[in-house]
Amino acid sequence: MSLTTFLTKTPDSCKWSLSPDRQWGTRHKNGSWSGMVGELMAGRVDIITSTLSLTYERSLDVDFLIPLSIMWATPFMKAGSPFGSPWTRYTEEFSLISWGVLVACIVVSILVLVFVMRSSPREAVVWGLGEASISLGGLFASQGCSQVPVNTSSRTLLLTFLMMSVLVQAHYSAFLYAKLSDLRFTIPFRTITDILDDGSYLFGVWAGTAIQGEMQVLT
Repeated sequence: MSLTTFLTKTPDSCKWSLSPDRQWGTRHKNGSWSGMVGELMAGRVDIITSTLSLTYERSLDVDFLIPLSIMWATPFMKAGSPFGSPWTRYTEEFSLISWGVLVACIVVSILVLVFVMRSSPREAVVWGLGEASISLGGLFASQGCSQVPVNTSSRTLLLTFLMMSVLVQAHYSAFLYAKLSDLRFTIPFRTITDILDDGSYLFGVWAGTAIQGEMQVLT
């Protein structure tokens, strides 16, 4: 016969009570206990029948007898969107440093192209900063130039910039298509230690439970 069955069939031989503070039991700094464990240590109850988690501190003063049920603790978090922010989905193809390097390369390419055009005496097509910026920007949009430089150096620079824009577009498009077609939500952590090490999550637990003690040990 189980303990709960025995207590149910003999209601006159036992008295049920709740802890005054409605807590399971936490050891205070002075060594005393709160909650149900405190009631047991004070002799006001003889047996605790509840979902009392087995912790190291409780095991020093309380004998855990027959397990009536085994419960698992599962963390929960707010459901996330597989796409994230509508703005970051189009910029996360490159890291912040990569975007900075790309912009720097474009600016340097514009300045070098303008310098080469103006330095070549046989160049019939001479662009200013505005024209060079529009022309090189058009290459990223797969657009051609209305005027083609004559000088070999200027043509070589444009060809090099065109090849760079093709490689950037191929990487950006492939990553963007893969990101938009993958609807799976990736959990940003694997273990409880990862959550605590991140430091940006607010972890809510019930006071006096074994989970709280484990959080305090991990931190």
